[in-house]
Amino acid sequence: MKRMRNFFIIISIILMTAGIIICSASLCMTGFDFSQFTTSMTGSEVKEMNRDFKADYQRIIIDTKNREIKFEKSEDDKIHLEYNESEKRKIEISESDSELSVTEQLDYKWYDYIFNFDFGNKLVVKLPSNIKAQLSVNTSNGGISLTDISVKNSVDLHTSNGALNITDASIDGDINAKTSNGKIELVRASVAGKADMKTSNGECSADGASVKGEFKLKTSNGKIYLNNAKAEEISAETSNGKIEFYGADVDKSINAQTSNGKIEGTLVGTPGDFSFRYENSGHNNSNLPLEGNGGKQAYFKTSNGDIDVAYTSGASSAE
Repeated sequence: MKRMRNFFIIISIILMTAGIIICSASLCMTGFDFSQFTTSMTGSEVKEMNRDFKADYQRIIIDTKNREIKFEKSEDDKIHLEYNESEKRKIEISESDSELSVTEQLDYKWYDYIFNFDFGNKLVVKLPSNIKAQLSVNTSNGGISLTDISVKNSVDLHTSNGALNITDASIDGDINAKTSNGKIELVRASVAGKADMKTSNGECSADGASVKGEFKLKTSNGKIYLNNAKAEEISAETSNGKIEFYGADVDKSINAQTSNGKIEGTLVGTPGDFSFRYENSGHNNSNLPLEGNGGKQAYFKTSNGDIDVAYTSGASSAE
């Protein structure tokens, strides 16, 4: 017992000594300037930037790192960018007749990542109504939100370790929203094309969303929730999560599959509108309105969970 205790004491001393050496070396490299030991954009080196651009681009590309991106409605007919930058974190902007490109360049040393205490970096993009440009947005360790905007083209949103939120938006093309370790929300949004929402370790939800084409929602280790969603087709897939849909209104089909979770919801229609197929393993209950053989298709599959689906005459919600 005493020998084991001495062993841990020796290991602790070695680790502490290594830490002191690393810190001392870092201080020497920076001239003992402690302000350099952070990627935080606070202090005299920070610049608050505001840039204005025309709104007749065909494509807008944004590629940032460790930064939250917020899209908001512009009060005029121009594109406005609001952001902070520093010597170590700069936004580079390039223009052509058809494209606006916004990229972020980082100039961090290895110790900047060790002493990184900054979580407040943001880029605000204000777009005029009915902008015609295609939006392509990519970031990491930060969320992306679109609020009260109208886009006359397709939208691609990609992040990791951040949430995606699209609220009160009108999109005339397709929308592709993907993240990991984050939630995806589509709220009171209208999509003229297809909608594809994909995450892992997070919830997918849609409330009051209308999609002209196919509406796909996929996650793992997360719940899928739809309330008053309308689409040509709805496909919901998860593992280790529940699937709920209330007032789901489809033109062709609905497909919901999960493992280790319940499937519960209501479909807009009357008995006989759907042809039902289902798979439910184990000793679980399945309650579906199986009468009739309609033109619309409904398929439900789960393991370790019940299936409970009914018809509703119109918009509804969970009790």
